[in-house]
Amino acid sequence: MTRLRGTYFARLTNGVATPPRSASVFAVVRDAPEWVEEITDRNLPVLAPPKRLETARNRVESTAEDDRVDDPALVAWNSVNFEAQYRRHLSRGGAREVLTTLVETVEHRPVWVVSWRSRADVDHRSVLLEELRERAEIGPCEPGDHRWSRGPVPTTIVCGRCGYDSTSLATGQLAQDVEIPARLSGGARR
Repeated sequence: MTRLRGTYFARLTNGVATPPRSASVFAVVRDAPEWVEEITDRNLPVLAPPKRLETARNRVESTAEDDRVDDPALVAWNSVNFEAQYRRHLSRGGAREVLTTLVETVEHRPVWVVSWRSRADVDHRSVLLEELRERAEIGPCEPGDHRWSRGPVPTTIVCGRCGYDSTSLATGQLAQDVEIPARLSGGARR
C-alpha cells in the first residue's frame, strides 16, 4: 500500500480518488471552505504556501494567460522560483514542526495530502510529498519496479506502489528515467 499520496479536491469530491479507511487525509490549503472538513480529517494551513508566494504566482500566471503563453502555470512556477521558496517555508517555524509530526504519522498509517490544483507538477503538494518521502526515508521505487497506471491527467501515469507520477520522476529531486508501458502510452515508449 502506498504510504504517501497526493491528490486534489475535485478528485476526492467526485469519488475519482478514494483514500483507504486507514489513511489520514490532510488538506494543505489556506482559507479552506467548510466542506473541506467533510472530505478530509484536518486542514493544515501552515503547510500551504505563504500568501505572498501564492499571490506572486497567481499574478504571473494571470499575466501569462493574458499574453497567451503556452503554459502559464509552469511559467509562473518558474518565474517566482516557487519550489525553492516553498521548501524554505517548510524548513522554518510552524511548518517545520507540523512536517515533523506528519512524518511520524506516515510511520503509522497512510497519509494523503490534498490541495486545489490538478497538475501536481505546478502544485505545492508535489514538493510537500517529496519532503515527506525524504524525511520518512520513503523513496520512489527503483527504476523498473514501478507499477504504472493512468494518472489524473491524460499526460501522466502514477505508480501504484510508491505514488510517484511520471512528472515527479522526470523533474523532481529524485528524478529517474521513466519507461512508460505501451498499454498506457498508446504504443509509444519514452
